[in-house]
Amino acid sequence: MWRRTAHLARTPVSAFLHEPSQRKTFEETLAQCSANGTDMASSLTSDFASLQSKLLKYRIVRLRDELQYVRHNPLASLPSPGDLLKHTVLLTLVFLLFRNLGRLSFRPLEPVTDPADATTTETTEMNTTAGNN
Repeated sequence: MWRRTAHLARTPVSAFLHEPSQRKTFEETLAQCSANGTDMASSLTSDFASLQSKLLKYRIVRLRDELQYVRHNPLASLPSPGDLLKHTVLLTLVFLLFRNLGRLSFRPLEPVTDPADATTTETTEMNTTAGNN
């Protein structure tokens, strides 16, 4: 059975964004929730959701500031040419290594031949002997 309390009656259970002097141990928090008759898990979930909703405004402002910085300084976020070359070579080597590991072979693939086009010495000999008769 779910125990629910009114949103206004809820007291914050988590110690996130509180002063260090306001921290409580787990046992103290559990005793407080038991005395109030509240569900600690639902309180923690609602605390987390309310904190994330409060942080959403900050994240939107931060994203806007970062996008403005990129718009005004488009080349500032690019790596130096030496770093770009180093990362490109490293990425290529890692790709080739894992591609070959995925194939379970470090040797190149053998070319595919069509069995209809392939002629063996036996079929060639049979054709020449049949033509001579």
